[in-house]
Amino acid sequence: MFPLNGALNTEGDYISAFHHVLLPMLRCFKPEAYLSSYRPGSILATTIYRERKAKASKPMGLFGHMVRMLNEICPNRVIAVLEGGYYVTNYTEAASMMVRGLQGLPLPQLCIGKLSPAFKETIWNNLVHHAPRYPLLHQWLRKLQANQVTLKHGLLEYKPRPTLYLGKGMRELWEETKRTHAVRTREWFPELTRDEKKLCDEAIAAYVKTYNYTAPTEDPSEQFLMQQMTWTERSGVEAFAHSAPICLHFVHEFTDFLEGKRQSVMICDRELMPVNCFSISCASLFHNAPC
Repeated sequence: MFPLNGALNTEGDYISAFHHVLLPMLRCFKPEAYLSSYRPGSILATTIYRERKAKASKPMGLFGHMVRMLNEICPNRVIAVLEGGYYVTNYTEAASMMVRGLQGLPLPQLCIGKLSPAFKETIWNNLVHHAPRYPLLHQWLRKLQANQVTLKHGLLEYKPRPTLYLGKGMRELWEETKRTHAVRTREWFPELTRDEKKLCDEAIAAYVKTYNYTAPTEDPSEQFLMQQMTWTERSGVEAFAHSAPICLHFVHEFTDFLEGKRQSVMICDRELMPVNCFSISCASLFHNAPC
């Protein structure tokens, strides 16, 4: 599975996921209110820091568009919670966009185009998994599958591929860390230097200047959404190539953590973890780790 918060995703990917999966699901569920947690603080800053590119992969305006769509389904009953705050400049801009979305004010135009390869596979897998429980998703999945087999050359219906899971023990350690309240909540990302902060601030300011409030972001048509989801043999190859690097990155970090080569990984910190209080199977993960 490709992480949905991967830096290679675009704003169009997330908006498309709303239309393909989340919005039909919510229309079936008919919630009385939404509690939406937004974590915008690190999106732009860490992207620039890691890739040294003065460009955002997930612009701040995205938060406004997402909360606007939620508010249209459940008007005036959206509870928005902000968390994170790793980088103040980006955090405040994203929060501003979110408030604009709640108030129904104009938002920067977003482009919705071709889906990132692994993100497309993730949407397909979500549809297949949830369709039996949500009638609208079931109807949409049937349309997409019919579109597969009725194209000019004919394609096979989509079927999830066998899962290759490389992070044995990762979920168990994660759950045990939460159960024992040994959660590391700060310093997930290295502190930026003065020059790096300047680069981030300049990039954010430059991006804000490109906002176009005059051209609305139109909802994609059904035909457009179908074309987005066309799945071929090449799609599978591209999805694997797209997701493998970041998935292996997480696996290597986890393995290095168990072997004592890293002090921490995400919420897990070796100094905080009472290994003697863990379950036997979870504690055994550290059996070969250096003391």
